[in-house]
Amino acid sequence: MSYTAGLRKNKLGTSSVAFFVIAAAAPLTVVAGGLPTAYAITGLPALPLVYLVVGLVLALFTVGYAALSHHVANAGAFYSYVARGLGPAVGVGAALVAVVAYNALQISLYGFLGVAGSALMRQLGWGTVPWFVPAFACIGVVFFLGMLRIELNAQVLAVLLAMECLIIVAFDVFAISTPADGVLSAAPLLPRSLDTNAFVPAICLAVASYSGFESAALYSEECRRPRRTVAMATYVALALVGLFYAGTAWAMAMATGPDRIVTVSRSEGPDLLFHLGQQLAGGLFGQVAPWFYLSSVFAALLAFHNAVSRYLFALGREGVLPRTLGRVSNGSGAPVVGALAQSLVAGTVVTCFALGRLDPILNLSVWLAGLGALGILLLIALTSAAVVRFFWYRNPDQDRESRWARLLAPALSTLLLTAMTVLVTARFDVLIGDRRSALGWIIPALVFGAMVLGIAWGLVLRSRRPVVYQQIGHGAEELPGQRSLPGFADA
Repeated sequence: MSYTAGLRKNKLGTSSVAFFVIAAAAPLTVVAGGLPTAYAITGLPALPLVYLVVGLVLALFTVGYAALSHHVANAGAFYSYVARGLGPAVGVGAALVAVVAYNALQISLYGFLGVAGSALMRQLGWGTVPWFVPAFACIGVVFFLGMLRIELNAQVLAVLLAMECLIIVAFDVFAISTPADGVLSAAPLLPRSLDTNAFVPAICLAVASYSGFESAALYSEECRRPRRTVAMATYVALALVGLFYAGTAWAMAMATGPDRIVTVSRSEGPDLLFHLGQQLAGGLFGQVAPWFYLSSVFAALLAFHNAVSRYLFALGREGVLPRTLGRVSNGSGAPVVGALAQSLVAGTVVTCFALGRLDPILNLSVWLAGLGALGILLLIALTSAAVVRFFWYRNPDQDRESRWARLLAPALSTLLLTAMTVLVTARFDVLIGDRRSALGWIIPALVFGAMVLGIAWGLVLRSRRPVVYQQIGHGAEELPGQRSLPGFADA
């Protein structure tokens, strides 16, 4: 196979990038599996309000994130942003967290897909197969699609997203038009319905649900107008998934009654959406919804696979990781070495969980999704801080970005996101569903350990490979005689 040095340029528009972002957020996967789980674990009827609050905090983050995307277009996304704002060594720490987090999120979905695929095969009369059989088959299909041109991936995601959005909208319409109590209630959206003891666990689960909304910058080098596309795609995707999450959580409460949603969620579990939809819309809903759910999980798998391969590409191109990861195919422009590496990691993890006879949902999906969610939350908090420092050193009085975009919004979001990171870390046991498990501190230790290890490697690069260190966060830019912004690790 032949290789070239860069990704394909000018191939994606705003809608195509939005497909990748929304697919990574996996709206149908969240509303079918995540919302009933959140209701059951927290016991909080005001869950729709929590999703709105978290969505608003992330929208505040997006203001600064979008402003920085006007100045930095790099497939390294958060890694590049943090490196340009907080210094190369901190950027390498963020990069390692990103690789761990996005891999964890992608691989966690194989548990959901394996169980759903096995169940559908049984319903079709194809016999009973272990969950890992469809999971391994999907790893192969995802790798194959990841080797193709990025615009073909976008077209596949467009079809899959249309299917899952259709089923969500259909459920919401039927649920709202026939509320259980005969009237629509605003109670789940009112602050007085919040329970302070349940609020922090609900934030943890809501943050996990939004993971993936921030991935637009990964495709900035392949966009036709990266300085506009990344920002627009992120705003569109965040608005849509936020409305889906909060709106469907409220619709579920209307379909069961606000005072019964927690009890029903605990008894029905992830089948709640399908059972309610079948009762409200008829048998056809129950027949097609599982297929749409499976397509939602697959779409998220493909989106996260592309995200991980592009992070590896960016790190390999700059020499932070082995340079072979920075190779792409001449024919498709896909980062094939990164795609292969991600698929091998996924296959290895799935094999370990299968051989260990661990539960694909309670263990593989829950543990790794929690790890990924905490990693993403740490990344966006670092990125928000990087926005402030980036524009501070660029002489903001002469910059075309507004004071709100370059300073006020990112400073406020940094405070809020840091507080959320601390809260999620302290109550991480909620995300894994076992308050007595050592995993409640082991998994957060993996996230922060990756950060420390990355910073240490960045400092090694500074002393032993200064040319590589100087290039960190700049992608393919030529930097003759230039210096990066002074970072915390440089002080």
